[in-house]
Amino acid sequence: MVAYILDSMDLSIKDIIQFNSYTLNEDIDYTNKGSLEASRQPNITDDDFVLLKNDDNQVFFIGICDTCDNGSQTMSYTINLRQKETLFDRKIFCGNDGIIASQGIEDFIAGEIMENFISSGDEMTDKGFIQILVETHTKLAKRVDTDNGIYNMKTFLGNCKQYYGIFTDFEFSGGNLLIRIYKKVNTPMNIATDVSDITDYNETYEVTVLSKLKVKWKIPDTEDEEGNTVIGPIHERNFFLLADRTISENKNDPNRAKGSIDSLYVETETEQEMLQAVYDAFASNSYNHKITFNIIPSKLYPVEELYLGKQCKVRTKAGIRKSMITGLMRSSSSNLYQVVLGNLQVTLIEKLRRFEK
Repeated sequence: MVAYILDSMDLSIKDIIQFNSYTLNEDIDYTNKGSLEASRQPNITDDDFVLLKNDDNQVFFIGICDTCDNGSQTMSYTINLRQKETLFDRKIFCGNDGIIASQGIEDFIAGEIMENFISSGDEMTDKGFIQILVETHTKLAKRVDTDNGIYNMKTFLGNCKQYYGIFTDFEFSGGNLLIRIYKKVNTPMNIATDVSDITDYNETYEVTVLSKLKVKWKIPDTEDEEGNTVIGPIHERNFFLLADRTISENKNDPNRAKGSIDSLYVETETEQEMLQAVYDAFASNSYNHKITFNIIPSKLYPVEELYLGKQCKVRTKAGIRKSMITGLMRSSSSNLYQVVLGNLQVTLIEKLRRFEK
């Protein structure tokens, strides 16, 4: 196995090294880190790209150098790796997020990367080697959740994969980094936890249910022809979670679920955007259901289907549930993949989408 080290400034090959072992730890929030062990000191600096290739010369992991050390004063050098999406780990000002509804969330992502990471006007930080290819256009009645107009691009990319199935693939070729942005056709993989390919199955379930959401929806202020401010109206509405995980505005529905009450203030022009905010709030109800297990890649569970954001149908102790892969760990010392399934709220999301229509 070899690792190609590419310069973070221009993608030139700085070094090609053989490595002895690796541990790769990925999560859908892009916070976990991995590492590899090399027998000689590599020519590498922080933020360089690292491409790991197997014995068939196929890239099986792309990371970014976090640190490189040989703290034990031995001839073994450890390269600590961040996930590649941390390339966009920066707080930026939100651009025209109206594009999300008019053109597609993929187009918004492309525009933000172009404006902030490729062509900001700062040659010291701009990465002109990045090329963007938008392959799909998914329109959503959604605005970016910001703090005073600021948000983290890396976090946003993770949320897009998690909630909307929007993927950003990296491909290095000809001195460029091509980033493909698209909504992935994601056929759920059936997982039976009682087969021999799966071991060390564990399920934890903690529920914090939002059952009632009090919403104040304000129409933005405008100006009349004389420049006077026209105060936009405020509408108050209540939404309730039902036992079948749909939502309703009927407070007397006999199937209302029990749980907590929250309040939400939304300032937006359209009802569709307000309903999107309501949908996002209720969709977080099932976040605390997590399944972990070890799996051996096989014909039943091919390695190319084990990736972050992969939709799954898993047979649990409580029945068949929809989920997705939100964590993966693998190492050179074992042929097992450690898999984390979370976000079983997908069932709820689909029902909320029907409500949304």
